[in-house]
Amino acid sequence: MVRDWLLNDDALQKFQKATGDAKKRLMDTLAEVGTVDEKGSQWIHFPDDPVEGRIKSIKRQRSVIRSLRDPQDIEKFLRKKGLWDQCTRTEVVIDEDAILGAAFGPNAAITEAELRKYVYEYHDQWSFIPGRIKL
Repeated sequence: MVRDWLLNDDALQKFQKATGDAKKRLMDTLAEVGTVDEKGSQWIHFPDDPVEGRIKSIKRQRSVIRSLRDPQDIEKFLRKKGLWDQCTRTEVVIDEDAILGAAFGPNAAITEAELRKYVYEYHDQWSFIPGRIKL
């Protein structure tokens, strides 16, 4: 049973690497010769000869990702526009470091029993760890 797992795991790692390498080459090819659609994605179509009868096209899909700029710059902008209070909120966050300080600091106000009862949940987690020999 261990031998089966080991052989399958080795094959999986080999196939994952080969798949990743092939995907990178395909993405590079799409970037070079793909036909660009109206959304900026790049395509190669195989209309008359699907690959292995299953793939009729491949696409390097363009996505526009929106993310917030530097918070200090945003704050300056919102304050300048008079929108700071309207566009921000205060959230209460439980500070685990402060809890641990209250439990183990010089003036401990929380006991270890209270940590177990009111603060933390405990459960077992199992991991599979093979003792591999380095080759």
